[in-house]
Amino acid sequence: MSTSVATPFIDFASIKKQVTFRQALALLDLASSSFNEDKQEHRLPCPRCNAGGDRAIVISEEKQSFACYAEDVQPRPSGDVIAFVAHIKNISMYQAAKLLNEAFSDGGSTEPKAKANKGFDAEKFASELDTSDEALAKFGLAPSVQDEVPWIGVIQKGHHKGKLAIPLRGGFGEFQFFAFSAEALYVPKQWRV
Repeated sequence: MSTSVATPFIDFASIKKQVTFRQALALLDLASSSFNEDKQEHRLPCPRCNAGGDRAIVISEEKQSFACYAEDVQPRPSGDVIAFVAHIKNISMYQAAKLLNEAFSDGGSTEPKAKANKGFDAEKFASELDTSDEALAKFGLAPSVQDEVPWIGVIQKGHHKGKLAIPLRGGFGEFQFFAFSAEALYVPKQWRV
């Protein structure tokens, strides 16, 4: 029985403060087709969508946000620098944050700041989950689910022993809380065994 190591914590808020869109553009080897000095906006083609011409993506340095107008899809791809990298590389927000963290780490800690009045340590809890292929298969989950949903696993002790712990994250990928399930849930096709 193999047990996988829990996915390391990455501080999304810290990355968004440290990494600018100009740095992300350089990392992705992309160049603006135009830059509006007054609006502090970049315009460029979308290499992922391959549609919309050379002004498909709008990046606002002032607002530290982007939107892709390459295709008429709703919701429109948009967000912060992490969401931008995720969109361009077609990877998860976690993978994009990890890429930016590795490329632009200033040597500071990426560990979550301790909460003085909170006793729950989410990272410690996640490290104690059974993330083995066998444990996840009992809930109909393939091992690949861990790539998209870090910290998912089966609780091994306490009142909720044997339940699936599902980390719920906010709109920018930051950890919010765990939900528990005693039985299999609806599982998207790409995560099924």
